[in-house]
Order: sequence, then structure tokens, then C-alpha cells
Amino acid sequence: MTYHLAIDLGASSGRHILGYIEDGKLKLEEVYRFEDYLTERDGEFSWDIDKMVREVKAGIAKCSDIGKIPATIAIDTWGVDYVLLDENKEEILPAVSYRDGRTFDVLDEVGAIIPQEELYGITGIQKANYNTIYQLYCDKKSGKLNNARYFLNMPDYLAFKLTGVIKNEYTEATTTNLINAKTKS
Repeated sequence: MTYHLAIDLGASSGRHILGYIEDGKLKLEEVYRFEDYLTERDGEFSWDIDKMVREVKAGIAKCSDIGKIPATIAIDTWGVDYVLLDENKEEILPAVSYRDGRTFDVLDEVGAIIPQEELYGITGIQKANYNTIYQLYCDKKSGKLNNARYFLNMPDYLAFKLTGVIKNEYTEATTTNLINAKTKS
């Protein structure tokens, strides 16, 4: 039997689902679930990425425990959140959640740099205060970007923690409001 593991992280819980074909039909089996990796500290909502990584690894280990080793693993999270790494590939924390309100006040500031109509024409992404472009602008204003060498969308960060490979998957990157839809750059 060939198994494929989907790791799905939602806003308040994560789950590991094995998929496989049995008697010509797709079967799905939840093998692991975990909760509560969104934290609030000093009025800021951020992800407990250490817990996230531990739980992702625990769910993969559970597959081994039950004797169903996946041939492939895919990770799905929120398209707009990310982790920044410094030159030593160490996390620059906190990894602020899209649910945090820090971006509400910067929409007009970003709009003064690139008008919303122009941004939409380039990226095809609708204006939403939680889009990655606004989060990164907040990180720039706070100085958090000063030591950043790497940017990884959340699923790509988790893949990095599993494999050591730093790479942003293209379709995930297109959700950030940072990719030119025409040139694909």
C-alpha cells in the first residue's frame, strides 16, 4: 500500500491525514490531531512555531508507529503567514499571525508606495489587511527585517525544519501579494 500524508494546519488545530487507494477508492484516515498553537503575548497574536514543529514531527512519527509510512508529505497552512530567518538560519521571532491587528493601520502607508489598483494589476490579489505585503511592511517599520536573510511561507518553513532545504514553493508564494502574475517572478 502506498500512503500519502497531508498535514493541514488550520487557525486553531492541526491534523495529519493519510490518503491511499484501496479497492479502487480513495481512503482517508486521520492519524493525528493537535490544538492550540496560536498565542497571545502583550496583545500580539503569534504562532508557537516550536510547538508546531514538534506536533508536525509527532504526527509523522505516529504514521511510523502504526506501520503506515507515507511515500509523500504535503503541508498546508495559511497562505499569508511566514517565518523570517537570519544569516545563520535562526528564526527571527515572533512569527506573527494573520489574526493580529498590527496591519490595520498600514494599508494607506503601503498604498502611498504602490497604489492598490497597481498592486492588484500586478499580483491579482485582492486587498486584505492581513496580506503578507502588509505584514512585511510592519516588520520593516519595526526593524525586524533588518537582520532577515530568508523569508519562508509557513508551510515552507515547516518543510525546512523537516528537510533543511530553504525554498519557497511557487503556488504558496502567489498568495503573498508579492508575485507578479504575468512574469511569475
